[in-house]
Amino acid sequence: KHFWTHRDNIPEGLGYGQFSTTHLFMVALTVLFTVIITVVYHGLNAGGRIIALRSIAATLMIIEVIKMVLIWFSDVRFTDYLPLEICSFAAYSCVLDSVNPENEFFSILLLTLFLPAAIMAIIVPTTSTLPAFNFYTIHQFLYHGLIIAYVIARFASGEMTLSYPQLWMGILNILAL
Repeated sequence: KHFWTHRDNIPEGLGYGQFSTTHLFMVALTVLFTVIITVVYHGLNAGGRIIALRSIAATLMIIEVIKMVLIWFSDVRFTDYLPLEICSFAAYSCVLDSVNPENEFFSILLLTLFLPAAIMAIIVPTTSTLPAFNFYTIHQFLYHGLIIAYVIARFASGEMTLSYPQLWMGILNILAL
């Protein structure tokens, strides 16, 4: 009944609740999803890895566009939900990183800034007041899960490294934002 309903229009008391059994189950699914993507990614050749990275990046953009179209046609203020949050920038960084995976700039951002943000979005989701079977809840976990899987797969495969000086660069990026 409330699958497409935006969070501004959900009656109170329908949410799955933070740290509830449902929430912890969705976190566990995200972890399992990340492990599966990481194992599959690790087994791919270089060409397959590029395709996987670009597929994840494209999926992030597609589901964000779908979300924005739904918001546009709902009765909420569109400008309040423009994709200008930290994890939106994480998705943009995934796109740019997938185009040029050798560039360390996006690797550093993804590892030091965006991976922790995506993990926090799963641990402390903004959709806990929504039903578990709601587009925006599913979007939140899928979107952030893809960001986490993207970064972890590349890191676990040795394609992203982090050194002490890079860590400071990440901290500077956090302070800049």
